[in-house]
Amino acid sequence: MELVVTLSEFNNIHALADYGVSIMAGSDFSSRFSYTREELRKIVSTAKQRGIKVYVSVDAFINENDLTFLYEYIEDLKIMDVDGIYFNDLAVYNAAQSFGIENKLIYDGGPMITNSLDVSAYLSLGIDSVTLAREMTLDEDTNILRDHAGKLDMQIFGHLRMSTSKRMFMSNYFKYIGADYNPKNRDNLTIVEEKRDYSLPIKETEYGTNIYTDYILECSEEIPYFNRLLKRGIMDDAFIDFDVTLDAVRSYVRIRDNNAQFIAKALRYKYPEVNFDSGYFFTKTNIIKENEKD
Repeated sequence: MELVVTLSEFNNIHALADYGVSIMAGSDFSSRFSYTREELRKIVSTAKQRGIKVYVSVDAFINENDLTFLYEYIEDLKIMDVDGIYFNDLAVYNAAQSFGIENKLIYDGGPMITNSLDVSAYLSLGIDSVTLAREMTLDEDTNILRDHAGKLDMQIFGHLRMSTSKRMFMSNYFKYIGADYNPKNRDNLTIVEEKRDYSLPIKETEYGTNIYTDYILECSEEIPYFNRLLKRGIMDDAFIDFDVTLDAVRSYVRIRDNNAQFIAKALRYKYPEVNFDSGYFFTKTNIIKENEKD
């Protein structure tokens, strides 16, 4: 299993490279974080010097007016020779196919991929791999992984994205209350829903609004279940102190490479104040919905 860590800050690249993990950078078409074209070239150059892979997130919903710019951007990613492109909108597939790099694509449809037939359908397009939905149990993930060993990615660390919308929720809210505040591209905002007593990280970009879980998925104990079946494990550092992310990388690498299960719970002991959780691995989403109705 290859570990891919999102790169929210360029200065983190060398610390991550010390552990030999790959990185994922944002693009002009990223729904969460982005770098300018020049910054991305610098990231790719630095990564190649350090001998690590670079993946680029192009996961925003593409508008008709964006198509010309999208094709030009994908051509530039080909010239940069990035190692892979995470995408959601099939317009990205068409653009990549026109430049002969569809084999570098990794489909990440958020909650969409929940069965082996869908995985087969996307792989038949000639793309590299498919990312599993974040809302499945460990048994469900493992069953699909056995059908498509070495062709699947999955998030294994970080806040899980619960909701993605093209609507500008926060901008509309601040406009409604008459507040002079620009919430776009801020990493320090949270919301508290009416029926919840805890806050959820939220981020608005020019492509819409994303809402995340209050907890951080941490599954070091579960790594042996999918270590040899998963192609890539995604570690998302959004809204997390980098020291915590780096300790997680250190632990995951040791468990992956040396089966060092004795350190599986070390992260939770070191950071008792952090809300770590196993996510949906042992809780079916339909049970959660039924409970909410009660």
